[in-house]
Amino acid sequence: FTDKSYTYQLLKDKISTPKTASFLSPFCDEKYRAYLEYANIDAIVKEITKIFALPIIIKRNQGFAGNNIFLCQNKEQIKLSIKQIFNVNSKDYDYVVLAQEYIEIVNEYRAIIFNGELLLLYEKNKTSAKFVGNLSPLHWEGAKAIHITDRKLLSEMEKFIKPIFQEIPLSYAGVDIAIDKNGKFWLIELNSSPNYQIFIRDNGEEILIEMFKKMLKNLV
Repeated sequence: FTDKSYTYQLLKDKISTPKTASFLSPFCDEKYRAYLEYANIDAIVKEITKIFALPIIIKRNQGFAGNNIFLCQNKEQIKLSIKQIFNVNSKDYDYVVLAQEYIEIVNEYRAIIFNGELLLLYEKNKTSAKFVGNLSPLHWEGAKAIHITDRKLLSEMEKFIKPIFQEIPLSYAGVDIAIDKNGKFWLIELNSSPNYQIFIRDNGEEILIEMFKKMLKNLV
């Protein structure tokens, strides 16, 4: 699921996802220039502000771990964010940038899916955390990964993600889900290689050991 733009296009009519638009870099390789719609960054910024209300999320198409994700309040911030993503000398460079509707998130979760089944759910809790430059909740200083066992919430999550399987046969993935201030569920993104480092730090290894045992039994 490295191509976030394709994933959003595939699922937007099946499940609630933030409104998203993708833009190809004006500095892209020659082989991609036939797909180029906007000649420069200023033209991209103009189109973004025409489509979206502010604030807005700007991020790279193939990013992970919260790298190069920006919350922009004005045109200048949008322009600077796009320049950073399109910087070919940066290790976090991408030739596609995504503009995305800003969702007022109250709670954000990671669901681990295996063969269409929800095996693990945890909250990315930043209630007492401090923002230190990365918008991804678990990268805030003091954030916690809280294991969720509440049956009602687990059932609601299972119901919410079910439409994904109609379009994508998920064998294994981390699904990032948000709940906004009105209680609406949103699919934020899919992750093909979910990382468990912070979950282990906050919850120990035993929960994951049991989860992977269950996965291995299903493979036999």
